Amino acid sequence: MNFAQFMRGENPQYKFDWPPFEGGFLRHRRVQQILDGDLQEIMSAFDWGHTPQCMHWSAVRRGETRLTESDIDYLHFLLEQPERG
Repeated sequence: MNFAQFMRGENPQYKFDWPPFEGGFLRHRRVQQILDGDLQEIMSAFDWGHTPQCMHWSAVRRGETRLTESDIDYLHFLLEQPERG
């Protein structure tokens, strides 16, 4: 858990007007693992090519950049979307 996650608790403080997730797969358990710090789950948690952050997720997984507060908000948003595949 990073500091932003600790300060926000279970739910994000800010909501954005993201479009509904329409990617090919979304696995809540794996999204939660990302929020718990397992960034390797990014590849199997959701179809990140269909997100506003797109290629940014690949850079996070490779360790080239860190999760931003907006990323954390988006992961919480994904947990509110129906699971797929």
